[in-house]
Amino acid sequence: MKKSHSKYLYVLLFAILSAPVFGDSGEGDENPNQNNSKPGYNFLHSRNDGSENFNNQLTLDVQFLGIGVGYKKRVYKDFFVGVDAGAGFGINYSFDAPANRRSGAGFSEIFYLTPNISYKPNSNWQMLFGITRAQISLDEEKGQINTAVRFGFFAGDKKLQYGFQLSMGKDETNDFFFYTSLIILKFRVKNW
Repeated sequence: MKKSHSKYLYVLLFAILSAPVFGDSGEGDENPNQNNSKPGYNFLHSRNDGSENFNNQLTLDVQFLGIGVGYKKRVYKDFFVGVDAGAGFGINYSFDAPANRRSGAGFSEIFYLTPNISYKPNSNWQMLFGITRAQISLDEEKGQINTAVRFGFFAGDKKLQYGFQLSMGKDETNDFFFYTSLIILKFRVKNW
């Protein structure tokens, strides 16, 4: 990519990432008695409208050949702390730099526990960041315990969200790895 075009890419990336923070919240419209909702999926500018008025939430997380549960508690406006736990199947990629060895394979996440922080600016999407501790099983490494940083991105509505999580870190043999569980469906079980 030419250098002159790369600055446009950075500006576009900044605009997309900052839209939920600096975007129009829909408050202060000319006529407060008029319903200004428009049909369609307004992903970035749809703020909480009161339907997300909960302090605690329990979810059921369903993924390809796996299942989990999640709990989160509101700590400040759109920020939550919580924990996810479960088991399932994922796709792993690891890299051993000194030996220049790369490998990719499916693996079994025997159990995972992820304390996390999530940012949910509206009922349509949320971002999740956490530290996960997982016992995994590959063909050659059974029962290995890994610690990783986990990022999750989810979109949907207030009852069902879909997305993915990406975990990355170093394993017990000091190899860099990342893995994903592909698509995850988060079903709201209970709000209170």
